[in-house]
Amino acid sequence: METMRSIITKHNVSLLKKHNAPAPTNERSCNCRNGTECPLEGKCLTKSIVYEATLKTSEDTFTYVGLTGDTFKASYSTHKSSFTHERYRTATALSQKIWELKESSTDYTLTWSILKKAHA
Repeated sequence: METMRSIITKHNVSLLKKHNAPAPTNERSCNCRNGTECPLEGKCLTKSIVYEATLKTSEDTFTYVGLTGDTFKASYSTHKSSFTHERYRTATALSQKIWELKESSTDYTLTWSILKKAHA
């Protein structure tokens, strides 16, 4: 007959195995219509990340760091609307900077990258 201790130990081991199981790998990492235009090089559906936007002009470089608990694509969509709709121009420091550049007719390039995986 098993002791209560051995029953509890077996139960805990089985729970830990389920908890430490690797995540399924069949999840999509990008759903952009044109994969070459993905802002994160095919990783736009990554969740819970710290991301960086680098805004470069001919004279200066501006860096913005953000955190999302949802997919990056959801945050990117919000950023894009703040770049195009003036009523959202003060939503982030990045959108404020882009609106400054638009008003001064300065050309810029904007690149995105993942700095780290992190929970919000």
